[in-house]
Amino acid sequence: MESNDTYVYPLPSLSLALPPFLLLCALLPIFYLRRSRLRLPPTPRGIPIIGHLHLLGTKPHRSLSELSKRYGPLMSLRFGSVPVIIASSPATARLILQKYDHIFAGRTRPAVAMQVDECKNISFSQPGPYLKLMRQLCFSELFINKRLESSRSFIFNEIRHLLREVVGSSDKVFVREKLHEITVSIISRMTISKNAKDIVSHVSVGTSNSLLSALLEVLDLLGIFNIGDYIPLLGWMDFQGMSRRTKPVSQKLRTIFGEVINERRKERQKRDSETADADFLDVLLTTSSRQTEVPITDLHITGVLGDLFAAGIDTSTVTIEWALAELLRHPHILKKVQSN
Repeated sequence: MESNDTYVYPLPSLSLALPPFLLLCALLPIFYLRRSRLRLPPTPRGIPIIGHLHLLGTKPHRSLSELSKRYGPLMSLRFGSVPVIIASSPATARLILQKYDHIFAGRTRPAVAMQVDECKNISFSQPGPYLKLMRQLCFSELFINKRLESSRSFIFNEIRHLLREVVGSSDKVFVREKLHEITVSIISRMTISKNAKDIVSHVSVGTSNSLLSALLEVLDLLGIFNIGDYIPLLGWMDFQGMSRRTKPVSQKLRTIFGEVINERRKERQKRDSETADADFLDVLLTTSSRQTEVPITDLHITGVLGDLFAAGIDTSTVTIEWALAELLRHPHILKKVQSN
């Protein structure tokens, strides 16, 4: 027996997405009219809303190289609503990084970084008094021979311990994991004078509460393409679950560094007022208490410390791992290194 009943299925997702889509369609003509007045380098034909994102493919560096062969060493692209200038030759890169650095020094603010520390770190801070002050502190108090010399014996001990552990292990050795551990340990001693293994969150968030696991989670999240960073109207929908994934690790990092900062403040209250700063955390706290023109809060200190840890872990590990891989690929060079 046939039924003539009509079923109506609710479409909540469509009703949520329709208003921003209609607004976007209304704003597109204004955007293109404004863009047409700008004097930009050559650019390929883009697609409304996504711009040139579809041209990047799975290997963006190669795709950009191929595009530069057609459109020249300086070209303009649009990643969603974000305008981008691509410099593909040493000469144009030199102009941007040296001569016109003050013009191109602005930084984007990814949603993940905003959620972690509101971009109060060094990597994502905009040019200004705060960024200038933090750079000065790093170069005058951290990246100096005196600090390296005072850490030399500890660094050597960490390397010896790592080598003994590798030699004495009968199982497979995951180089990246070992490099992560030794790098975060060295940075921890140089910046906050603590053993990295002792720095954990006492708030149960996620599967692991260690500092290293939290930093690696943040690095992974920052490396994921987040469509909301390029098409803001889609950001609030959190299609990829980036906000949901970032929230617990953000809470974890803030808790860890917050406990370290509060513990150090209590220690400093018991010291002589003329006692010299012992490490970079002391430098930041001293600057925070004396600085009036550029306010430095605990969240700023958390951002800077997280920056130093994350940057050191990422760059050092990748460089050493790459060097080891190259030595294994070229046995004759490996023999020369071993003979020395």
